[in-house]
Amino acid sequence: YLTGGSAGDVYVDNTEINVAAPIPVPTTPPLPNSDFSNGLNDGWVTSNTAQVTADATGKGVSPSADSSIKMVGRATASHLFSPKALVDAANTYDVSTHINAANQTAGEVGLYVDEYDAGENWISGKWVSMLSPGGTGVISSTYVPTSDLVVSVSLQVYLTGGSAGDVYVDNTEIN
Repeated sequence: YLTGGSAGDVYVDNTEINVAAPIPVPTTPPLPNSDFSNGLNDGWVTSNTAQVTADATGKGVSPSADSSIKMVGRATASHLFSPKALVDAANTYDVSTHINAANQTAGEVGLYVDEYDAGENWISGKWVSMLSPGGTGVISSTYVPTSDLVVSVSLQVYLTGGSAGDVYVDNTEIN
């Protein structure tokens, strides 16, 4: 930039203005759209839109077996993040997700909990579990916030870089 009274030339190329989406307000459990009947909406986001998409081919489980989230294994890792849910550090919660990795031949798919403070700053995380390639089932565990500073969490389903094959995710919940 040039300030008033400055001499010289300024050349500008490839300028973009990006408007950030509003930050969703954390919700109380259960999470909205945890069965993905509304696709990748209601606060669910991904780190990689080319590899994580809504799927309506019947690879989910009850109560909405027609809908799930498809994660495609490639060289790059991909993540599915839930909306933030309010938690009380004094309580214990159940976290779970249904994974269909029957067509996955390499890599790791798993569940992780991201923890946030009152200012919505990430302060910690907690790995829950993973499912081996070729497996299908529910990943679940009890979850206790790691400190009194934790006021909200986001569930994260991850597929590691170098994974191969398709993975389907459904019924991702905290209760």
